[in-house]
Amino acid sequence: MNWDAIGAVGEILGAIAVMLSLVYLATQIRVSNKSAKQSTMQSQMHEATTFLGRISSDTTTCKIWSVGLLVPDSLTPLELTQFSTLCLEMTLIYERLYYLNQSSSIESHFSHSMTQAIRRVLGSPGYKVWFEDRKGDFTIDFTNWLSVEQSTSGEYVPFSEILNKSISSYERNDDL
Repeated sequence: MNWDAIGAVGEILGAIAVMLSLVYLATQIRVSNKSAKQSTMQSQMHEATTFLGRISSDTTTCKIWSVGLLVPDSLTPLELTQFSTLCLEMTLIYERLYYLNQSSSIESHFSHSMTQAIRRVLGSPGYKVWFEDRKGDFTIDFTNWLSVEQSTSGEYVPFSEILNKSISSYERNDDL
């Protein structure tokens, strides 16, 4: 074997090594991106559940949230400030979700389920009033998205009414 043949074999082996390295690198990038998306989704879910936990774990906060969504005019000035702060906190969570979705940093099914969850609140009379007053505080893209979601949210039905209907339905079917 002459030096030219040895050099050609070396170049072929070098090219194969480069290709294998590129395949390995692509695989690692894909795994890293998936891991980053999962971490981001967990972070968003934690943020949302912490927010909901704050509301549900304190009777006063829960009352302010529930009444504020239905009849914000019945809140005292202090309660209205607390309700506004809760609306702002929730909206900031969903604004981050919106931009993460726009940048493909989260899975679309996660974004869809979170959007479905927020629609109940978006259709409430109290949130509509709050958002109309505060929508200038957010970017136009997010405001437009939230406005569309709000327009498709349907009529707000308090959870207590849904629960009462479920209980009544269960009691009627209890005789079966």
